[in-house]
Amino acid sequence: ASIFVFGHHPWFLYDENEDEQTMTGISPFKHWRVPDSKFHIPKKNRRKVMQLFQEYGVTAAFSGHFHQNLVSESSFGMKMIITGPLSEVLESNGKPKDFDEPSTRGIRLVHVTDHGRSIQHKFVSLPE
Repeated sequence: ASIFVFGHHPWFLYDENEDEQTMTGISPFKHWRVPDSKFHIPKKNRRKVMQLFQEYGVTAAFSGHFHQNLVSESSFGMKMIITGPLSEVLESNGKPKDFDEPSTRGIRLVHVTDHGRSIQHKFVSLPE
């Protein structure tokens, strides 16, 4: 069976080993410039939990907080699935170009199949 973890803050955005020094992206919002490093769980707090996720075979972690859609993967195959907001959408200039999630408001549909052994998910944009 699959194990899912849900929380507000993402454990990581792009890479499970990222830290404040390696993240250069900024998400402009009105007159603020919010660094990407303000959106994830700090590495010092993330390490032990990621070890536990690997030990227990966590399939995917779902979160929000980033105000953008993003799907990444850990070194042990856990999906980090970040769903954007229903409010203000931000756009980081640090997001790699090969991340193809839409930059719109919406919801994520998740379908658990094969008696919990597999998941499919898709982001559905909502009308403005």
